[in-house]
Amino acid sequence: MFINEVQRAGDEFVLAIKAAVDRDPRPGTFVLSGSTRFLTVPTLSESLAGRAALIELWPFSVAKRVGATPDFLDRVFDDPDALLRESPAVLTRHEYLRLACTGGFPEVVARRSARSRAIWFRGRHIHFQDRDGREVDCVLETPAGRVVGVEVKAAATVRGEDFRHLTTLRDRIGDNFAAGVVFFTGERPLPFGDRLIALPISLLWGGAAPPPTP
Repeated sequence: MFINEVQRAGDEFVLAIKAAVDRDPRPGTFVLSGSTRFLTVPTLSESLAGRAALIELWPFSVAKRVGATPDFLDRVFDDPDALLRESPAVLTRHEYLRLACTGGFPEVVARRSARSRAIWFRGRHIHFQDRDGREVDCVLETPAGRVVGVEVKAAATVRGEDFRHLTTLRDRIGDNFAAGVVFFTGERPLPFGDRLIALPISLLWGGAAPPPTP
């Protein structure tokens, strides 16, 4: 039996599944799916531990949808200056908004966890904030200690002050700081000093034009 949106059913339903599996433990009797992580649903107290295998399925990234290679993190750690020579497709703010509303992974922060597990990254990711309120949206670190800081702006222009917290992070980390990136909705990559660059958001998926509206 296949049952969708199981998180809406509540504890009584999950306890009934548990009782049924205890009576007949053959695998494959039930397939339970949902649009949220089963173990994080606050209204469910039963985890079905020992009775269920959990598989997380993520939607396609924009890179997958446009047929591009999702190699941004490899490139920004290995040769961030090369990204400044890219000529990505020009997207309007409306097109970026359409991508966000379509679903999938059109940006770097809100779904960074899914990206790091499913696509590129084998290091760790954190959010940086110090006692003075200086913060960086996303900090990525390789096992070797190399660091990339990422900020995201919904603006078509970037100014030097948009890098002030990345500059703080760079100066604290020193030589292990690979790059500080501000993603924005502008048309072309821009340098902003020592290991600091501004990149169009579309470079996350290789700079290709967005897929057509379904």
